[in-house]
Amino acid sequence: MTQPAAHNSPANDTGASAPPMPYAALVRLAAQADSRFSYFAQAMRLIAQTCASPYAAIYVRLPSEVIQDDCHFGSTNPAFWKKPVQQILLDALSAGRTQARLYTAANGNARVGLIAVPLFSPTGAAIGTLALVTPITEVNARRRVALIESLAALASYLAADVGVETVARASSTPAGETSAAAAAALARAATMESVEELAFALTNNLRNKLGCRQVALGIVQGRRVRVVSVSGLDEAPPASPGIARIRDAMEECLDFDAPITCFDGQTESVHAPAGSHRLHVQWVESARGGAAATIPLKRGRRTVAIVALQAEQAESLSLEKLEQIRARIEPYAPALTLLHEARRGLLRHATDAVRGNWRRLREPGKPGRKLSLAMTLFAATWFFFGTMPYTVSVPCVVVPLSARQVSAPCDAPLSAVHVVSGDTVRRGQLLCELDRGELELQRRETAAQLEIAEQEHQRAMAAAAPVDAQLAQAHERLLAARLALIDRRIEATRIRSPIDGLVVSGNLRTRVGAVMPLGETLFLIAPAGSWQLELLAPESIADDLMTACAGRFVGRARPEEPHDFYVTHVRAAPEVREGRNALIAEARIADAPDWLRPGMEGAARLDLGPRRVCWIALHKVMDFMRLNFWL
Repeated sequence: MTQPAAHNSPANDTGASAPPMPYAALVRLAAQADSRFSYFAQAMRLIAQTCASPYAAIYVRLPSEVIQDDCHFGSTNPAFWKKPVQQILLDALSAGRTQARLYTAANGNARVGLIAVPLFSPTGAAIGTLALVTPITEVNARRRVALIESLAALASYLAADVGVETVARASSTPAGETSAAAAAALARAATMESVEELAFALTNNLRNKLGCRQVALGIVQGRRVRVVSVSGLDEAPPASPGIARIRDAMEECLDFDAPITCFDGQTESVHAPAGSHRLHVQWVESARGGAAATIPLKRGRRTVAIVALQAEQAESLSLEKLEQIRARIEPYAPALTLLHEARRGLLRHATDAVRGNWRRLREPGKPGRKLSLAMTLFAATWFFFGTMPYTVSVPCVVVPLSARQVSAPCDAPLSAVHVVSGDTVRRGQLLCELDRGELELQRRETAAQLEIAEQEHQRAMAAAAPVDAQLAQAHERLLAARLALIDRRIEATRIRSPIDGLVVSGNLRTRVGAVMPLGETLFLIAPAGSWQLELLAPESIADDLMTACAGRFVGRARPEEPHDFYVTHVRAAPEVREGRNALIAEARIADAPDWLRPGMEGAARLDLGPRRVCWIALHKVMDFMRLNFWL
């Protein structure tokens, strides 16, 4: 991207000088700040000055407050930087990782970088983001990002101690020796890529300065210790017998929480009687004699690392010597913790956060937290192993259980309509009438022909012509049958109800005068009170939906009156209803109310039996993932 030429090199004109030792300055800020708001605001300005930044912003979300601040240095317009800096701050906050963007001036003579780094609490939880503008080149880009990450990590790590008594004591020591040593250790840690690299440097340095046979360093993880470095070795495999002996001795030191020294089968510690440290004795025996000692390194009141030493002479590892060694290397305890937490992955962050919360919950007191944990564990156990009724709500419609069709008996115009859809009718009641004018004409014609045939029959009888009399009589019977058929057709034009019931469909009032074709359905009549439900079930419950499933139904007309039903039939093939495939299930209402009418809609809740709670909550998401991502 390019910026306007008017802002070719604004980042170089900040008007503020960078502090010579930013790490020590951050430590002093944490010791002197009276609130976390003022600490984060000053830490943001210090980091901005260190990086020659014309504009910086910070956002921190704490349990008790939200801190949001920005700062500007130099003669440039802060409004020019505010929008892109706020945008990258939000991106880093949502992504949970460092975001960096490079901007080049229109003439290509200047480059600035927008860098946003997340802030984490000592437990590994994300608490905010720091974003700033800084001059950058291709040569120093990686170092500049690493510097900002280390300063931000240190700032967020020290925030936990703002206002804590231990920090106040450390800052009140003569000449600030503790703060200076911690700052130097943190500055050295900022140049390391991993906690193993820093531990390797410390163990080999101690071995050379103290003249020890071997020095090892382990990081405390809960009530266990992980050996990360042994002097003279490139790695510390945990399965090695020698490493296992050192780890056991370190964990024994962690249990006693005090330096321990061992020589010639005898152990000594300020918190335990001599000879009570069997693991140290076993360690010395496996190392074929000599002296050994372990030293806990503390941050505040918590032990964060253990140093183990082996030497030829016991005098070099006396308790007095161990206290001197401890005073020399304990300033690296915060640096080890900071580097360990800064290089963790997402899974490690989550694991450490869970362990930290568990450790705090096990502390004496805090009944509210323990009750919350118990309730959370109970809820989680119920969620994964408990069961609950699995119910599915589906739309439904009321339809007749059975119905009789009334069709047009002939092709004739509709002359009169006496009932419409929704009317209650009785058996034999007149529903409508078809025009019978043409049939009346046919009847009169046939009746006249019948009279003529009767006269001819009588004339033949009088003339004693038996053959003619028989022919006339046959013709007379034919015309009589035709007249009866016409009478029957005339009567059929008066459409009557075949049963007692309700007219479900058939509103013909607007079709009076229209010709009704033979066989066209005029009315659909259902027996009164004989209704059932058509359930439109989704295909996803095809395996669960079966005959004898039960449930409850509520109609839109009276949603306050639920009624029980049971499924009597499930159609084999799905049908398209309302633009989607649906399984059609037929259900009988156990006690159908009088107000129920065909065509009424409502909702039905199907009870499909017990299921795991986690399955009920997640199966729709899992089905979506399988259908769309082929998981």
